[in-house]
Amino acid sequence: MNNKSTIIIIVVLILAALGYFFMKGGSSVDDSALLQGDVSVMSDNSGAQVLALLNQINAIEIDPSIFSSPVYQTLRDFSVPIPPQNVGRPNPFEPVR
Repeated sequence: MNNKSTIIIIVVLILAALGYFFMKGGSSVDDSALLQGDVSVMSDNSGAQVLALLNQINAIEIDPSIFSSPVYQTLRDFSVPIPPQNVGRPNPFEPVR
């Protein structure tokens, strides 16, 4: 019985060590390289991309004659009206009194 419990304890310890190793990742990648990026350069780049997209949107010109075309005039509105509903409490997380 003593020998059997010793083997069980050893197996459990080995499984725990293997589980820890796999959960930890066991990666040898240096994470400090990820933290050394220059944030201002990344922010300037994304700001430039947003500015370029904004300039492209501002350059779009819509021809107003499209609204008077027969194709546009034949379009139908298939929206369903939403019936009014009762308004709930202002703060739903407030305790009920």
